Amino acid sequence: MFAIPLLAVTFLAAPAENELVERIERLQLQNGMFLDRTSDRTTVSSAATGMGSYALAYAATRGLADGAEVAQRLELAFQITTQANPARNHGWLAHFTDTNGNPKPFSEISTIDTALFYMGMQKAAELLNLPHLQQRIEHELGKIDTSFVLRDDKFLHGFYWPEGNNTSDDAQPDFIRHRWADSSEGVILYKLFNIEFEFEIRRVDYPLFVYLYPLMFFEDERYVRLLSEAVDFQIAEYGYSGVTATDGPHGYTIHDRNLISPLLLSAVGSRFPAALETLQKYSLDPAIAAYYIPSGWVNSDDLTIDLASAYVMLVQWKGYSHREDLVTESAPTATR
Repeated sequence: MFAIPLLAVTFLAAPAENELVERIERLQLQNGMFLDRTSDRTTVSSAATGMGSYALAYAATRGLADGAEVAQRLELAFQITTQANPARNHGWLAHFTDTNGNPKPFSEISTIDTALFYMGMQKAAELLNLPHLQQRIEHELGKIDTSFVLRDDKFLHGFYWPEGNNTSDDAQPDFIRHRWADSSEGVILYKLFNIEFEFEIRRVDYPLFVYLYPLMFFEDERYVRLLSEAVDFQIAEYGYSGVTATDGPHGYTIHDRNLISPLLLSAVGSRFPAALETLQKYSLDPAIAAYYIPSGWVNSDDLTIDLASAYVMLVQWKGYSHREDLVTESAPTATR
């Protein structure tokens, strides 16, 4: 299956750590918030701010980012995000905001993106030993009205305001009626609020990221098994793995069997070596965030959540155990 020892493949199948950190840093604004993507300098993502902050906190602990600067921006981003959030949102955050934290008129108020923001901030503050910020995070978490979006003990996906930011004070939101009740990233919400959760629907055919995100924040054997089974499912169904939600040739794509993420595979492969077979099969550079198999299209527009999630998992799963070798090691045949 592999022409060289598997351990060596693991090292070769990871992007250079310093380069990946630099890509994440380019997505951060001076106020600590993170852009959704490189090409749009006007749109911040709450999930991206949480996950990007978590990633740079890890980089700081590994000598690849200035710890004092990361901490300062972390606190500023948390302050701006929470203070700009309108009271009518009951503490829940808009997925997309402007660079000052004001919700974009088109954005949903998203339960999962709120969870990713707070979980990322918690983990970053813990890594950098910032007890004051940890207390502020707990204080703001206590102000979130969970009952506003709980139905039958399950969280809704979120809600919209019918007229965007021009809604009157007595307006009612349009709720997104889908519930986080399945084997997806929704478990993060329940962990954040210390609510017991058992999924009602178990599936392994979702985009791969949904099984990876929970493992960024906690070790849960259910999701370790789900991720392993999801990789195996994709290999059996498609002949390769790495199918996920990311940018494709025609914009952001939730599910297309031809759209894979070499970067995600490099992270998953640091724990589940079967994921690395796809990188070898197509001679892919693991630094590539998205690759479209039929045409060979490669994404050049970085998304913070893609880079940050891969970096966190590469660090946690020891994909960068020998960082000095990774920085100088040449990558597989590039297709960028």
